[in-house]
Amino acid sequence: MTQYIFGPMGLKHTYGSGTPQIPEPVLHTFSSERLAALGIPAGTPFYEETTYWESLVDYSGRRLADERHRRPDNLRRRDRVRKAAVAAVARAQVGPNLVGFGHPQPGCSACHLNTTAHNFGLAVGLQGPWITGNKFYAGSGAIVGYLPAGKIAVAVIATYQPSAFDSQGNMTDAGPAILATLSKALAPQNPIPQA
Repeated sequence: MTQYIFGPMGLKHTYGSGTPQIPEPVLHTFSSERLAALGIPAGTPFYEETTYWESLVDYSGRRLADERHRRPDNLRRRDRVRKAAVAAVARAQVGPNLVGFGHPQPGCSACHLNTTAHNFGLAVGLQGPWITGNKFYAGSGAIVGYLPAGKIAVAVIATYQPSAFDSQGNMTDAGPAILATLSKALAPQNPIPQA
């Protein structure tokens, strides 16, 4: 990763890690998400630090790094991929391949029909002309958006206070609304479409 990604991008303080530990200074996060799961009665104050919680994102990234070390030629092969294959991969990642898939489901705020305005690519969200990615768990949210036509990139990080959580430990992610508002200000001709 250092040779092929961090070095060429000039990222001198970025590295892969085998643990969820993050060196200081770090934005600490806290959550009440496990309130109901732990059987804590409603109305009982509960707010725990989640900064170093292990995540599936960390785990998959570590697995990828471990796989790369087992097969170091994997990244070198990337350089031999023809332009047509790269274009096909890009189309698969950001093409509207899931339009028409999915359906709304009671009790699931993320369940909806994929449309040209809001659908998913490979590991990215596609919101009109914007390519987005969202992390929302452990008392924090992070969302990024990129508008290729305008070469505009936006990153939003939000942490949540105890009052953001309901009596079951649920909360609403503010990141997507903030990103949508910023997209209107930065690219009024190409904002993120309303859901």
